[in-house]
Amino acid sequence: MVPGSELPGRRRVLLLSYDLDVWGAQRQLVELAKGLDPIRHDVRVGVLATDGALRTELDAAGIPVVDFARSWRWDLAPIFRLRRYLKSEAIDVLHSFLFLPNFYARLGGRLAGTPAVVSSLRAVGIEGWPRFAADVATCFLCDAMVANSAAGAEHYIGHGGLRSRVVVIRNGFPPPPTVDTVALHQAATRWGLDRFRRRIGMIAALEPRKDQALLIRAFAQLSPSFPDTGLILAGGGAQRESLERLIATLGVTANVVLLGKIHDSHLLHELLDVYVQASFSGEGISNSILEAMSHARPVVATDIGGNKEVVVDNRTGYIVPAGDVDALATRLRELLDDDALRWRLGSDGQHRVRTSFSVEQLVAATCEVYDRLLSATPLHASVSATA
Repeated sequence: MVPGSELPGRRRVLLLSYDLDVWGAQRQLVELAKGLDPIRHDVRVGVLATDGALRTELDAAGIPVVDFARSWRWDLAPIFRLRRYLKSEAIDVLHSFLFLPNFYARLGGRLAGTPAVVSSLRAVGIEGWPRFAADVATCFLCDAMVANSAAGAEHYIGHGGLRSRVVVIRNGFPPPPTVDTVALHQAATRWGLDRFRRRIGMIAALEPRKDQALLIRAFAQLSPSFPDTGLILAGGGAQRESLERLIATLGVTANVVLLGKIHDSHLLHELLDVYVQASFSGEGISNSILEAMSHARPVVATDIGGNKEVVVDNRTGYIVPAGDVDALATRLRELLDDDALRWRLGSDGQHRVRTSFSVEQLVAATCEVYDRLLSATPLHASVSATA
């Protein structure tokens, strides 16, 4: 038993993730875990794979991590480990993030008789149609499906998800840490970015749906007019070699930096002048966009999924059609040419994140879902966190 969990009326909550690596869903799980009031909630975090870098934040907050040890692709044993844990610890709320945790949690939670089983939808669709179909088919096994964007919720419902189960709670993002100027200078030097006067950046996994190729092509159009501007792409993934070939083919190797996966994204955002989310598909609410806006950086994003639920066109940045190289290049040119425009859009974006996408709003809306489920009150639109 976790110390203090015996306090009367204190609900036991298990948040289940695949791992604790530095990705969007995991970031939101950790923010929720840290934000839940410890007077009312005895919070634990479960993982199916290697913990990851975010484990240190949970350790610092005194939040225990439980390993349910998924060993191989078709391993069903975690379902039964989860069942035993849920029953022995008398868990009140099981809240899972991402497809595999959702699948295990629905089955394990129902076998254990857990009072409230909550799933999460973090994107528009789930990668791979077999997975998406499996998630929709088992939706009835959860009591609530929390989508982080209205676009994702409507897509899910339109493809068979139960409207009565789906609620929208958009991501919450904490204020950025104070940046030390010495650390900032060191990061710029370490990454080789100090040679650029202006910097455009994108932080995302190097995979087709993120479409860094679109951004590279747009940048190639701008490069002759802005020879002292750099493009910085952070993130790891299988597309790195193909992107490197594209960069070489377009002749912009000297001005494009592929950083790989980084853990200190706040430093990179401070070094950028413009942030781009060039996604081709699948976006729910992007943590990277929220982080860029929290640093007062203007954002140019493609009109995919929940991007326009965050970026207000012509107010906090620009929304451009997905796959449209010319439209993206045009908006980037406008921003690079106008310091005052960048400042105005960035400042309005920072205000929007602080007032409409706070961690406090995320936690309050999630607690309302828990309250309704545990009191057998129907879910209504009032639980949605609107922006």
